[in-house]
Amino acid sequence: MRRRDFLSGLAFIYGAVGICCLSVVGLVELLGQDDSEQYEVIENESDINHDVEWNEEEDAEDVESIDDTMTDIAESLEALIEVEAEGEAEVESESDIKTVYLTFDDGPSYLTADVLDILDEYDVKATFFVTYQPDYEEMYSEIVKRGHAIGVHSYSHVYSEIYASFAAWKEDFEKLYTYIYEETGVSPSVYRFPGGSMGTPAMNHPDVTNAAIDYLETLGIQYFDWNVSGVDGGYASTYEIYTSVVDEITERNHPVILMHDGVEKENSFVALPDILKQLTEWGYSFETLDADAPPIHQGSTWDY
Repeated sequence: MRRRDFLSGLAFIYGAVGICCLSVVGLVELLGQDDSEQYEVIENESDINHDVEWNEEEDAEDVESIDDTMTDIAESLEALIEVEAEGEAEVESESDIKTVYLTFDDGPSYLTADVLDILDEYDVKATFFVTYQPDYEEMYSEIVKRGHAIGVHSYSHVYSEIYASFAAWKEDFEKLYTYIYEETGVSPSVYRFPGGSMGTPAMNHPDVTNAAIDYLETLGIQYFDWNVSGVDGGYASTYEIYTSVVDEITERNHPVILMHDGVEKENSFVALPDILKQLTEWGYSFETLDADAPPIHQGSTWDY
């Protein structure tokens, strides 16, 4: 949009310059005409002298006015070029910043502490969409203590129960939301639907999902899906997890990576250091999700 405005402004200025040039040429031609031709219709010599004097003064004023106009145009063009240069520098600076949002689902588990240690090693912050895991109660506050974001995923993670009705979904959500607050003192501002907002469980119950989205909006809570997958929801090898992330991330402007730190996700843990190393070498900056982050929703902003 900035470039279109610049080109329009430039075209206007060039047009104005052209008109002024034509005016100057016309004025010069007028001044160069033979006096007898200019004033042949005037018979009285005194009238001729008077008209010549008046025309010379008017022509001088016209030339001065044109000079002023040309000066104004030159100054405007210089200012416009300067603004465009600043805009291009700003766009270039913004394009150099590549932000990635790393997220983990289904924890905490016996792997979470080790995942946190790896993140510390690479000075990376992530977002953990947690479930209710009382055996790892200390990990909720540990996630927050180490500077990561914590979001609501599911209390039970049992699809048939969660999506049975809006009331059932709300109960599941509120139980975990309250538990997180009691353990950490944090009121989560982000949520992830179990299975994703357009996964099979959610899509099989669109009335529940849509009502849930409306309810989250009233609370000022943003829901997030993902647009880069570690394909580790089920079984995946370390190589498959790594290649899936590094291949997909280059296709996204606002990549949100889905990985898991739940039970039996050892391969995700093993792949994590290589993923972090590669993305860091590519110049990515890791940020945590909050309600103001670019929303990634399956089906609408998937490629965003």
